[in-house]
Amino acid sequence: MAKREIEGLQALVKRLEDMGDTGKTIAKEVLTEAVQPAKKEIEKNAPSNKKTHPYEKKYGKLKDNIELEWDEKQQQMNLTTGKSFWSAFIEYGTKSIKKDPFMEKSYLNKKDEVQETIIRLAKERLGLK
Repeated sequence: MAKREIEGLQALVKRLEDMGDTGKTIAKEVLTEAVQPAKKEIEKNAPSNKKTHPYEKKYGKLKDNIELEWDEKQQQMNLTTGKSFWSAFIEYGTKSIKKDPFMEKSYLNKKDEVQETIIRLAKERLGLK
């Protein structure tokens, strides 16, 4: 993404912050919609065993536990793995599990699209061109 577009994003964030609660609502709506491609990419790339693992029997498949979580304090949208606590073992690896950073790879594949969507949607919600 070009430096100018990132600067534009920073200006939009500042404008939303200056709007108080209305800006927070707009930011939440924009981010919820903008991160959908990354969420779908993570779900698509989430590893799964051919045999159902005991964790999956109890908590469900990893790809089905990918969730959006709004952090009110930080005013940011987080992509989480919900009840799938073992996702960290897969993402970062352990002594006996080779790391497979599926979340990071998936997000990086969609990062530009997410950022462009944030800018486009924020401008639309703010009535800018």
